[in-house]
Amino acid sequence: MANTYSRVAKESDSKFIYDCFINSCASNAFDSTSFDFSSNLDFTSQVANIVNERHFGNELFIVNKNGKDIGFFTSHKNHISKCIGGLVFCHPKACKMSIITIIRFLLLYDMLAVMDDRVSTISISVWHPYMEQAMLDVLPEMISHKVTPVVTVLSSCFHNIPGLYHRIVDSFEVKLLAPDTNSGGLCFECIL
Repeated sequence: MANTYSRVAKESDSKFIYDCFINSCASNAFDSTSFDFSSNLDFTSQVANIVNERHFGNELFIVNKNGKDIGFFTSHKNHISKCIGGLVFCHPKACKMSIITIIRFLLLYDMLAVMDDRVSTISISVWHPYMEQAMLDVLPEMISHKVTPVVTVLSSCFHNIPGLYHRIVDSFEVKLLAPDTNSGGLCFECIL
């Protein structure tokens, strides 16, 4: 039985999304003062606009583990370079290690997108060695590039190892959930 799933963030999730953003904005190189409190937009929409500034239309996906929402991720697709990546945000009341579950969920989401033939390369930036190790535990064939003393980019090209992605997704017992009728978001559950 799956213990972890993702769902598309809704307007009713605004407080949760806001708390996650404020908790992880510095790690993702965002300014916590980016909100317009006089705006008619809810926090979910404002965060989506901030974190997807160059990647319009991407959804925010809340990750729920063992019945508790622990954070969210957003995937960034570049249709020109056929590359996919993303950002992860953890809730301040979630266990600090929850970021590992969220980064793994982002990687599995990106692998599903690659297998769906929307993109061909995964490239994700991480800021902590535990996040890097969590991604390598899921996909050991990822190549690690140290960009700064803090930031590492991990990448993988689907065309070099196509069968492996399918085996990994199967090993986590990934089950696609019904797509969100409003957004068509790719939601799934799995065992992590």
